[in-house]
Amino acid sequence: MTKTAILLFILTFCTVILKGQEFHEDGSMKLTAASTNTKYGYEPNHKKSIKVGKIQNQRAYLSALRGPNGETVQFSRIGSCCEFKSKSGVFGMGLLDKYEVNYQGLDEPVILYLNGYDYDSPKAPAGFTFVTGN
Repeated sequence: MTKTAILLFILTFCTVILKGQEFHEDGSMKLTAASTNTKYGYEPNHKKSIKVGKIQNQRAYLSALRGPNGETVQFSRIGSCCEFKSKSGVFGMGLLDKYEVNYQGLDEPVILYLNGYDYDSPKAPAGFTFVTGN
């Protein structure tokens, strides 16, 4: 396979994977629903992780989250964990990124697990809402 053919294949593959991701003008990711699964995003398990498509999209996703009454969310990355197989990862593997998330009125910060390798229409985790427009 020539270098040009490989490059075209990679560009096509990436376009297909990232199709459907949209962003607000402020750079936050457009979300359309909240999950009803209370384990979604809260467990160190790639199957229940929040799949945002690219590592660079993690901050855009978190910027779209709001507390249950529209509270602004603060977040910080606290590390990686939980190796899993991924066709998009280096050597076919990926890691989940752990974020500590908080908003005013929350008793204790929560830990959310984001997958920056795979994409599956991210939703707000149970207990959160999201930005609906700007």
